[in-house]
Amino acid sequence: MAKLARSSFLSMWSHPNLYTDEGRRAGKGTGKELADLVVVFGDHVLIFSDKHCAFPKHPDLNVSWRRWYSSAVEKSARQLLGAKRWLERFPNRIYRDAGCMERFPVSLPSPGVAKIHLIAVTRGSYEACREHFGGGSTGSLMVVTSLRGTEAHTSPFCVGHVLADGPFVHVLDEMTVEILLSEFDTATDFTTYLVRREKFLSTEGKYVIAHGEEDLVVAYSVRIDKNGEHSFPEASPKYAAVVVKEGAWEEYRRDARYKAKKSADLQSYAWDRLIELMIATGESEDGASSEPYLRTMAAEPRLSRRVLAEQMSRAFNRELRPMQRFVITTVSPKPPRVVYLFIALPAPFGCGTYDEYRQLRRDHVFACCQMAKLRFPPATKIVGIAREPMAWVDGTFEIMFIEGDDQPMSSEVARVVEDMQIELGITDSSVDRMHVLPLHEFPAPEGARARMSPASRLLERQRLRDLVRIKVRKKLTD
Repeated sequence: MAKLARSSFLSMWSHPNLYTDEGRRAGKGTGKELADLVVVFGDHVLIFSDKHCAFPKHPDLNVSWRRWYSSAVEKSARQLLGAKRWLERFPNRIYRDAGCMERFPVSLPSPGVAKIHLIAVTRGSYEACREHFGGGSTGSLMVVTSLRGTEAHTSPFCVGHVLADGPFVHVLDEMTVEILLSEFDTATDFTTYLVRREKFLSTEGKYVIAHGEEDLVVAYSVRIDKNGEHSFPEASPKYAAVVVKEGAWEEYRRDARYKAKKSADLQSYAWDRLIELMIATGESEDGASSEPYLRTMAAEPRLSRRVLAEQMSRAFNRELRPMQRFVITTVSPKPPRVVYLFIALPAPFGCGTYDEYRQLRRDHVFACCQMAKLRFPPATKIVGIAREPMAWVDGTFEIMFIEGDDQPMSSEVARVVEDMQIELGITDSSVDRMHVLPLHEFPAPEGARARMSPASRLLERQRLRDLVRIKVRKKLTD
């Protein structure tokens, strides 16, 4: 679980095996485990309980199911609820070790703005579930939202609302947790999915049935709302239930456009590696915390990272003459529209020592960021990254982060910035134009025609939607 979380949320925001000082007296005793994993990312707090319980062998499947559900699902939900309450009541009594010597170094969001997500990862039911449903079942638990509370969960391998009157608990199994953390493998993508999943499964007066979490993933992934965001389907108010198409996951994975998406995403992981490299270097040189600008970079969803990594590669993976510089200015494709500058400056750029070169490079990144604010006043967040070209392994980097309002610079500050540009020789010709590139989450598969008629494009979109055709019924049946 910790490995999966580090890959998706990155190491700075993933915190496995935290403890509270509950039960310790006079500095003695062992702390109580808070949760198996806690992720704190801005206002979002994700609490994971990860339990492996062997599925009991009993002649009566219903007995086996009730025993497993009690130990794996109910117990996880109680632990998660307790962890949530502790975080809200005692945010300063959390530790990274059982001896409670090392305090949790992260400030939690205030109760008024915190968005707490409870995720129960239950392991041990996979083989029994596959055997029970048969017919090529994926082995994932069914989602049936008409089930509410302990007494309602009598149907084997069907899970709804675990806490009848408590907060929503996302229940995942050993297969679907890996699907979610690979399909939505950034903090923004994952938390957005959880928020919209909870809303979809908690619609008043509407029941949802999905034969597995993986089918919900597809239903969400191929639908775009009026704001251009992924969304779950909306059914007519006259229907009581929404039944998600079974088997959509395997069909989705076989689709050529899905494979093209995964292939196109490969370049985006350079962005993840850059953030982890910056995390490894520690705090910024002025002593301020590096978390705000690293979180700004890590808040970019996977699709945005694809574009940013491409522009970063254009800037740094190129040959430059000893006194030549190259700057690309780009805007993150998704709100809040952060402005990024990638500045390639060859060493030593006329300097006598490498330390002198790095100081000159700091001056360049500062001047370029201020120039970006001058040229784009609405930008409230600007990140400048400078390093040697063609030097991903052995090179160093400088970074600057500007966060402020959307007001233009004063005339006095603007003159200082312009004088700095002249002194450093940074002219319009040395800064590439701003790039705002179109996004194609599902690129045309390799070998597909480059151009398609409007009618063909409509048919392609319709075919993708048909993968998760929604069936509605006026009333639930057995």
